[in-house]
Parts: sequence; structure tokens; C-alpha cells
Amino acid sequence: MHIQNKNEALELIYFQSAQDLPTYWNEDLPENHFLQKEQLAITEAAQLPNLSFYYVMVMKNNQMHSKHYFQLLRLNKQHLFNKEDGTLKKILCNLILWTSKPNLLVSGHLFRHDICTFIKAPTISDFEAFQAYQYALQQIQKISGACAALIKDAPLYLTPYFQNYSNGCLHLKNDVSMELALNKNWTSIQDYEKALKHKYAQRFRKIKKQENVLNKRILTKEDIETYQDQLYNLYQQVSNKQPIRLGMLSPEFIKLQHASESEQLIVRGWFLNEELVAFSSAFNFKHTWDMFYIGFDYEKNAVYQLYFNILYDGLEQALLHKKDKIIYGRTALEAKARLGSKPNYLHTFVYISNPVLKWILKKPLENIHSKEGDWEQRHPLK
Repeated sequence: MHIQNKNEALELIYFQSAQDLPTYWNEDLPENHFLQKEQLAITEAAQLPNLSFYYVMVMKNNQMHSKHYFQLLRLNKQHLFNKEDGTLKKILCNLILWTSKPNLLVSGHLFRHDICTFIKAPTISDFEAFQAYQYALQQIQKISGACAALIKDAPLYLTPYFQNYSNGCLHLKNDVSMELALNKNWTSIQDYEKALKHKYAQRFRKIKKQENVLNKRILTKEDIETYQDQLYNLYQQVSNKQPIRLGMLSPEFIKLQHASESEQLIVRGWFLNEELVAFSSAFNFKHTWDMFYIGFDYEKNAVYQLYFNILYDGLEQALLHKKDKIIYGRTALEAKARLGSKPNYLHTFVYISNPVLKWILKKPLENIHSKEGDWEQRHPLK
């Protein structure tokens, strides 16, 4: 499909299946880059619910300007409803879902923060890259009929342009990733414990003691296959507690990510006798231990402190693998601050064209962590 922009002489070519991508798509892409055709096929194979894809090239004078990856999310009650929502909002949500069947266009990856879903030709300037990015976003929004567009984890050099040159672009507040830089003198979790202030050290020991009756281990490929349904159930128990859920995993997602040869995803399980009661997953990158999806049994969490033991185990693994830092991610900010994590403020933007949907989504999107209260940055380390 071709669309010509006569004013800027930009041409857009898009595809909706990795199988349809031409042989030249991979040209000029770095090795193992997410936009490689083979990598895109892995995400498609996961059959993520309510999600479809657009793979885009922006051309100028028959030369590649940029390549883009978009996800189109078909919004439903799972994404918009929360138990605490008032009656008016629920009625309006049902009305808009019934009458317009809204779609959200995502420029980025709903389930990853570390993936680059946009690449520009080295010969164009940053501002030209922004123009190509905005052009692709606007055209695919028209083609897909999306009522809103989310710009997630775009390259940092584009942030000033979105802030200053995009009319109607809402800059989301409180989009924070919690990260903990690891002291080079820490070689084990015991060194971290010694670095804690007294009350935090006491709390650490109390939580770790609750884990003594559990057996934890790395899950093999065969384990992940065997426990696929249990892993998904535990993930859902956590996901269903989130105040807003833009996208849901499929039961196959963790398995397919684990099988990828381009990056190492380590999955760990916690067992009570023979029952899987919790799991964690993390990408083992060169310098970082990047926590991915987790899941746990909420009833057993009250007894065994599963969530905090998952966080401490991630820290221990990061130390054992001699990483520079651990990335804990965007949720449960206060809990992660208790470990010594610091906020990394991210830049996410949204366009919402439908005025009713804008009213419904504006507050939760601006305050995506508001359900966690006005979290206080704690200082547990000496």
C-alpha cells in the first residue's frame, strides 16, 4: 500500500504481517534488531489478544527515511474498567465500546520498554526523523481508524520535538521506571543487607525468612511448557489488580520470549511442595538485569511475602551476574523504593481525538500510578 504526501514528498509503505514483508526490509537494520523480520514474527506467533500490527517504511525520493512498528489495540472492558470506577464512567465506557469499538494505536511496544521500534536513516537530521515519525503516526492512525495514539518509549532525541511541535499531544505524568544502581562493593545479597539501615535490614531478614519453606529454581524450556497454564494464571492474578491494563499477554508469550535466540530471558519459579505459587522473568542483558513479567498467588503472598521475595531475588540474581543495575519497571513504585530504587522519569505522549474517550482516559493516563498513593522516595541504604 502506498500513500503520497504531496507537500513533503513523503511516501508511506505499510504491511500488516511479517510474512508479507519484502526481502529488503531487513536491509540497514542492525543484527538482532527488533525490527528484523524474524523478530517481528515471534511477537505475531504469541497471538496477543486484541492486538494487530503495522510495519511501516517512510520513503523520500525513493530512499528509506525511517522504519516503524505500530501495535493496534482493540479496547474493551478489560482495558478500561476498574472496580472502583463510578456508575457514570461505566455507562459511558459501555456506550463508547458499543457504538464506536475504539482502537488505540501504539507507537512502541506495549509489553517491553527496552525495544527500539523506530529507526531512521543515518543521512537525515533529528528533526527530519521527527517529521517522518509524525507523518507515519498520522497516516496509520487514519488508516486504522484509531481514536487515540500512544507514543511509548520513543528515542530520547525526539522528546523535545513532541513537547514543542505537536499540537494536541498530551505528555503523560508519573511515567516512572524504578531502577537500582548496584554498588561495586556488593558481591552478594549479604553485602546489600549490610548496606541497609537498621529497620530496613530487619524487614529484609523477616521477608527472606518467609521464603525458607519454598523451593525456587530456574525454569527450563520443558518446565515452561509444562507449567504454561499455571504461569498464565499467576500472571493474571497480578495483572487483574492493575488500575489500568493496556494490553494483555497470551499464555504463549513467556514461552516464545524464552525461546528467542537473540536475547536471554531467565524465568524462575517458587514452589510450595510441588505447587508453583510464583514466578519471575528477567532479561539478562550485558550491563543490566531487566525484570520482566511476574506472577504470584495472592492468597499465599500474604503468608510467604512472595512479591517482596521476587524483588529481592531479582536483586540477588543481578549481583550474582555482576550487573551494573537492576531495572524493576513501571509499577509498584513505593514498594520498589523501599529496596533503594530510584525513579527514572520517562517520556510518553498520547493523542486522543474522540472527546468522550479523552474524558474517560485522560485522568488514568495522566496518573497511571495514582492508585499507589503519593509515593514517597524512601532511603533504605546507609
